[in-house]
This record gives sequence, structure tokens and C-alpha cells, in this order.
Amino acid sequence: MPTWITTLWNWLTGKLSLVALAMWIFLLALLLTTLPAHYLQVLQIDALVHLYRPWISGALLLTLTLLIVIGVRSLSAWIKGKWHDKKHLREMKAHLTALPPDQQYILATYFHRKFNSQKWSIEDGAVLELQARGFIYQSSRLGNFAEGWAFNLSRKGAELLRNPEYRNLWGEEAPLPRSWWAR
Repeated sequence: MPTWITTLWNWLTGKLSLVALAMWIFLLALLLTTLPAHYLQVLQIDALVHLYRPWISGALLLTLTLLIVIGVRSLSAWIKGKWHDKKHLREMKAHLTALPPDQQYILATYFHRKFNSQKWSIEDGAVLELQARGFIYQSSRLGNFAEGWAFNLSRKGAELLRNPEYRNLWGEEAPLPRSWWAR
């Protein structure tokens, strides 16, 4: 095999993904099979295209099939991800309404203060339970027992707390007990 072919192949596979490579081959094959004969004669590739037309048509069909398969796989993965997200959100909504008051107060502080990160005691069982359920997560291992450790609101927890149908769970102006504001 000539070295220029391997060099070209290495450049293409290093710079382009499989989808982009298939797209380029598809567009080139489509152009060569649909270009009028006059333009092929002007470019002086009419004899070459006529000689290799079955191979060009095969490449066109093969890359078209590959692109359709990749598109269907990507679409199904996207739909599956959306379905999984909605399922997870439904589960979290069910958990949110079933939370004990101390855990609801912790989430309410995230909601009222509009913070995504707060410091909580690592010994607090309510905080650890919220972490286990996926509402919050510990953002770092740095912290101490006096000030607490940083816990961030998870992406799903933030989407859930900012969801308009669950705002009435705590209300915009519902006060929290002073002991919870001082935590």
C-alpha cells in the first residue's frame, strides 16, 4: 500500500470522527453520481466516474445506511436518556413529598436562599439521607466539624425544587424556623 494512502487515512481518522468521515464519503459519492455529464467532462473525470460508478454507488448506499444507523442509535439513546431523566424526576418527586420535616427544611433552605451550595454537619442524619437519595451531594472532602462540609444541590434536585408545581410545597414567603436559618 502506498504511504500516501496510509498517511491520508491516519490524518482522516485522527482529525475526523467516523460520522464525519462517513458524511464526507457520502457527499462525495452523491456528488459524483448526480453531477451532470457536462460538468464531469469539464473536470475531466467523466471516464473515471463511468468506470467506477458501481463502486461509487455502493459507497453511497453503504455510507447512507451507516449514517441512518448512527442517527437511529443516537436518537434512541437520546430518547432513552430523556425517559430515564423523567423517571428519575418522578421518583424524586415522590421522595420529596414523603420526606420527613427535618429533610424538607434542609431542602427549603436551598430553595429560599437560592443557593446551590451550603455547609452542613457531616454527622447530621437528615443531610446524609438527602445525599443518599440524590437531592444533594458532598462537593469536597474539605471541611471541619465546627463549620461543616459543603453540600451542593444536585442537578436533579435543583430542577425539582425550581419546578413551578412544587413551589407551593413551601411557598415563596413561608418562613423557616430560626433554628434552621442558623444551621
